[in-house]
Amino acid sequence: MAATIKWRSLLCDYNQLQLKATLLGGQSFRWKNYKPTALDQHETEFIGVFANIVWVLRQTERELQYRIVGEQPYPNKA
Repeated sequence: MAATIKWRSLLCDYNQLQLKATLLGGQSFRWKNYKPTALDQHETEFIGVFANIVWVLRQTERELQYRIVGEQPYPNKA
């Protein structure tokens, strides 16, 4: 059985950063709405790739929460 990926969080008030407007506002093209069936109808997660890592983001009133789904190591620099 696969291990559950834990949510991590950063303190960030909703008024300071609104994920939906930031990630879907037309200037960022690598993020998609992601609604797992277990989520409340009003909750939204966002999935995207940044720095060779698949991220899942969600937001509460006080926190930005994230999961790192996968990571590919960068090649060694000469």
